[in-house]
Amino acid sequence: MRRSSLVACALATLSTGLLVTVGGTADAARKPAEPLRANVSVQPNATHDQCVFTVGWVASEPAMVSTYQVTSGSAAITSKSTAVQSKTTNETTASWVIEDDAAFYVDISIQYVDGRWSKPLSIGAPAWDCLG
Repeated sequence: MRRSSLVACALATLSTGLLVTVGGTADAARKPAEPLRANVSVQPNATHDQCVFTVGWVASEPAMVSTYQVTSGSAAITSKSTAVQSKTTNETTASWVIEDDAAFYVDISIQYVDGRWSKPLSIGAPAWDCLG
C-alpha cells in the first residue's frame, strides 16, 4: 500500500512539472509585438494632377525610440538600392508627392535608445492610384 502512494505522489509531481513546462513553452511561442504599425493615405493634390502619399506610424514602445529612419524610392528598397531618399526623424508621419499610378516604396526603421535598429517596416506597391 505504501508503495502505491509513493508512485502516485511521484506521478503527480511529474504531471505538475509537465504542465509547467507546457505552459512555459506556450508563452515562449507567442509572437512578439510588432515594433511599428502604420497607416497609408494616397490622395489627390490640390490641383488633382499628382498624388500625395502619406504614411503615419506608431511604435509599440515609444519610450524606447531614439529616432526613426525613413527611406523611400520608386523601386522596392533593398540593401543594394542606390536611388533612394533617406532621412532620420523624430516625427511619426511623412508625405511625398508622387505621380498617379506610379510605383512607390517606403521603409521605416526604429533606432532604439540603446543604439539597436529594428527591422524595417516595408510599405509599397508597383502602382498607387489616387486620381481614378
